[in-house]
Amino acid sequence: MARVILFLLLLITGNIIAQQNTEHEEVKKTVETFFKGLNQKDTILINSVVHKDIVLQGIRPSIPEGNMIKTDVFSNFLKAIVSIPKDKNFEEKIHSYKIDFNDTMAHVWTEYTFWFDGNVTHCGVNSFQLIKENMQWKIFYIIDTRRTADCEE
Repeated sequence: MARVILFLLLLITGNIIAQQNTEHEEVKKTVETFFKGLNQKDTILINSVVHKDIVLQGIRPSIPEGNMIKTDVFSNFLKAIVSIPKDKNFEEKIHSYKIDFNDTMAHVWTEYTFWFDGNVTHCGVNSFQLIKENMQWKIFYIIDTRRTADCEE
């Protein structure tokens, strides 16, 4: 009897771990798709993984006032991406992912370096909040930091 109980516990634990790994990969894939769309200037791909009510903010350093939060209109962000001339190349390179999630919400923290025409322009961290809606993860909040010094190449 003890062996049967132990077997059932191992089976249940294995299924829970497998489900968590799948959710972890789905969350990561959502953020990777966002960056793929960004780096390819593909607003349709970006929109496929963001919530309709997405909020986009950035923490910007300001010497006289201290750090400030700047809120951007997401449609303006998309317009800025597609307005970059085709002969200009950029890439936001992600160095790491830290992912936490529960049934319906996930948080992803990424360190990045931003390259424009072969040069590092800035670096920092991104923080994504995701919601699981209709069995699909969607990004509903992004906030980032930017610095121009001490960036990885």
